[in-house]
Amino acid sequence: MGPKAFLRNLEIFFIIASGISMPFIVMGSYFSLTLEKDRSKPLIIFFLIISVVYALLYSHFSWNNIREQIIKINNLKKGK
Repeated sequence: MGPKAFLRNLEIFFIIASGISMPFIVMGSYFSLTLEKDRSKPLIIFFLIISVVYALLYSHFSWNNIREQIIKINNLKKGK
């Protein structure tokens, strides 16, 4: 595996890791609130849904961008 392939795989890893970690970051922020009245269940469910949707959209658009770059690199190698 060459350096370009390694960097591409590293980029994909960080995209997936950020998508997976987003809901846990939101839950950690929620449970760090000290007052019970600040912790409402509808609020955490709302933020979890938003974070999951954000993570999915982020991963989707980032992966599309990486795939386009891979296609461009392959086309340049073939001389198209």
